[in-house]
Amino acid sequence: MSHPPFIIDFESLPVGGELPADVLAVMRFGESGGIQAAGLLDFQTGLAALDPAVPAEVWRVRGPVETGSSEGIAWAESGPHLFGSIVLDETPGDDFADFVQAAYLRILRFLREGRHPVILRAWNYFPDIHASGDGLDRYQAFCVGRYRAFMEAGYQEGFLPAATVIGNDVPGLRIAFLASREPGEQIENPRQVSAFRYPQEYGPQSPSFSRATLGDGQLFVSGTASIVGHESLHGGDVLAQTDEILVNLQAVLDAARERAPIAARTPADLDLLRVYVRRPEDADAVRRHLAGRLGGRPRTVVLRGDICREELLVEIETMCG
Repeated sequence: MSHPPFIIDFESLPVGGELPADVLAVMRFGESGGIQAAGLLDFQTGLAALDPAVPAEVWRVRGPVETGSSEGIAWAESGPHLFGSIVLDETPGDDFADFVQAAYLRILRFLREGRHPVILRAWNYFPDIHASGDGLDRYQAFCVGRYRAFMEAGYQEGFLPAATVIGNDVPGLRIAFLASREPGEQIENPRQVSAFRYPQEYGPQSPSFSRATLGDGQLFVSGTASIVGHESLHGGDVLAQTDEILVNLQAVLDAARERAPIAARTPADLDLLRVYVRRPEDADAVRRHLAGRLGGRPRTVVLRGDICREELLVEIETMCG
């Protein structure tokens, strides 16, 4: 089995200092951080960490890293992969769907003009995810804008990346993405309806992402919630939702192993878990529950974030080589 292209871990790196030469990206947790200056490798998620020590998620590579910025997009490139991010401030009165569409079109144009035209994995964070306007909440409006951008750029269902969309508590639309020279392989969860095919009851446009993508031996699993088919389960019970998520993660791993020899056989074998909880008071119980279910592995960070549906209390994303 070949080595995966990234070494990803939770580390403490000083903010604003010079990063080691092998670092492709740093994703930081904490509510601080305003609109990001172009050219910085550090991506401020705007999510509060609910752990005693607030780590950063550090992506290291085995080759040289080239960095730069273009049209407000900070980027770092290493061989077949490029990590980029953009943070945009909203103007009061902006149509959020149009705002998201313009942001994604800027990203997709930048990628098409370069050497890494395909997004493998994306992270999206913005505040007031459930606030309503023009008959849609902001999550639904986000889905409309992202869909329009993907369709305008020629992305079809088979090219949709793995993704996370979480509400935070700081201003700005924050998007980070991992792009590649070659498309990844989409992995779907047989227990769930493809997000792209959700019925209209969840909004006028279904979410445009795959449950996971597999590229160069690395599996990137989207934010995963307590959903079976297309319905939310275990409303109000955060630990039952956590257990349902673990079943969904196992289903994704099983589907991925039918395509490629990934290392993880069960959720306990995964490299990292990024756990989002709606209610800060649930953090300790979820952390203990996961440790008990998974034997104290894998490495985990718990963050305060709003999930896409108000009845959902927890969401987990992960990756493995």
